[in-house]
Amino acid sequence: MFLIQFVFCLCFFTSIASGVTQNRVVNLDFENVELSKALKSLSEAANCKFVFNYDDLNNYKVSAKLENKSVEECLDILLARVPFKYSQEGELIVISYKSNDEKKIYKVRGVVKDETGMPLPGVAVIQKGTTLGAATDVDGRFEFQLTEKNVTLVFSFVGMKTKELLYDGSDKLLDVTMEEEVEMLGEVVATGYQTISRERSTGSVTILKAEDLRKVQGTSLVSKIEGLTPGLSTYGDKLEMRGTSSFAVSSTPLLVVDGIVMNQGLNSINPDDVETITVLKDAAATSLYGVRASNGVIVITTKKGKSDKVNFDLSAGFYINPLPKLSYMDYASTSDIIDFELEFLLNNDLYKQNPGDYFDDKNQTTSSKPYTRIERYYYELYKGNMTQAQVDEKVNAMRKNDYRKEARKLMSETALTQNYNLSISKGGEKSNLYFSLRYEDNGKYLKSDAASQYSIYLKNELNLTDWFTLTYGANTYIAKMKESMSGISYLDVMPYEKVLTDEGNPVYQYGYNFYRSIEIDETEGLEFMGFNLNEERNNNMQKTNSLYVRLFTDADFKLWKGLDLGVKFQYERKNINIKQFDEADSYKMRELVNR
Repeated sequence: MFLIQFVFCLCFFTSIASGVTQNRVVNLDFENVELSKALKSLSEAANCKFVFNYDDLNNYKVSAKLENKSVEECLDILLARVPFKYSQEGELIVISYKSNDEKKIYKVRGVVKDETGMPLPGVAVIQKGTTLGAATDVDGRFEFQLTEKNVTLVFSFVGMKTKELLYDGSDKLLDVTMEEEVEMLGEVVATGYQTISRERSTGSVTILKAEDLRKVQGTSLVSKIEGLTPGLSTYGDKLEMRGTSSFAVSSTPLLVVDGIVMNQGLNSINPDDVETITVLKDAAATSLYGVRASNGVIVITTKKGKSDKVNFDLSAGFYINPLPKLSYMDYASTSDIIDFELEFLLNNDLYKQNPGDYFDDKNQTTSSKPYTRIERYYYELYKGNMTQAQVDEKVNAMRKNDYRKEARKLMSETALTQNYNLSISKGGEKSNLYFSLRYEDNGKYLKSDAASQYSIYLKNELNLTDWFTLTYGANTYIAKMKESMSGISYLDVMPYEKVLTDEGNPVYQYGYNFYRSIEIDETEGLEFMGFNLNEERNNNMQKTNSLYVRLFTDADFKLWKGLDLGVKFQYERKNINIKQFDEADSYKMRELVNR
């Protein structure tokens, strides 16, 4: 009898819950909104609860205008064109995939190549109007699943024309060829050895002019050409053409400036000195420069004087880099860190058995362990120097602290990069002179750091006779940089600490056992073991000065029509001078003395 009553009551309350859900009426409007967000809005509007997997639903977007609709009607509309269904479990509405007999999985696979038949890695392949898709691997292949057929696939890649393809649901391998989007920027191709017409060039070539570089806002030549050259990418300071080609040797493309190979990177070249850039990408480049061109060749032609009058060109650039937000790092809050540490300490087996054994283990002379401030409070509680109420008051007072934000405010700032460029040029029948001077101040996030560079470039072309032309010049690059090598970061300290007190006095942290450090502080002949981030930010400064000098000359003899003889000479030298000064009162030196 009791069992019958229980079942009756369960059915009765379930019926009530279902009836209440049906009677709720909502008014919502969605336009290309992620399905998960749409359900969340519906949940809040109808005061009902949904259960679903965010990762499954985030790949789908919906658009719907819901006016005076019940929850069930809303769900019917929202789930009509997606592979999901809903079911009511008591007061919960469960969103799940439709059963296998209701949906079919289509496997989309294929390969993407360029016009020369070379595979393209990193091409984005997605279903149009959704985020479903994949990226091609190093062999240009891709594979992913869809739940519907007769959809449009979109292929996109930097420097290539976006391509759309209708997928009919078949299992055949898709063979996709993408075309370069870079328009014809010049009628000739400069290879470093010769200048030929574009139609006579058999290799894969990208040509950029000075006008194209000026359209891209970047502080260096690398940042300017990356987005303009298909297949060229950077990974930090590493420049690669069509991905990594070797694990043993450098994959940096060969750099040729005015027909002479340079052993420096693109950062040593002033972007304002460049007239044209020709990027040779395939095996045709190795026929000119051998194995050194296996990673591609970047051929740069610098500017020269063009008119009989003296031309002055002055330009300036300013670039602002705001500080990255800490919220992007998803750090735990100070209060969460405190709760976690308290739970960890109070549930530690050794601490629960005997707090004295726990602290004795940390205070061993031969292998002492560091204390956090919370552990110090509980050690004082164990010794009877504090009550539980005092410990709780101290701990709760620290919840409002945020060491990371305080440290960033004291040590960091918005990075402002500025550069100034002056060029002077003069052309003529007998000579073409070009001279430039550039200064750049690279803004840094840390107030204690700084970086600047100067570059000077001179090129003069002398037409001495009808059959003899002499070109000579020099390129000088000076870079200065300073940065603190104290090795102390705001991430090394618990977030509930403070850098400065409310009165502005430093709060010292201890990297070793606090009580052992106090004993060292009181020992004659040994140094203070505490450190403060604000005091250390300008200590242990390392200054790096770099000097690069390149002298070059080119003698060109016209022997007879169609036959020239060129003799080129280049001298390169680079010096790097690094100095570091460690103050006697810096934490790094004090810690070294105490060892």
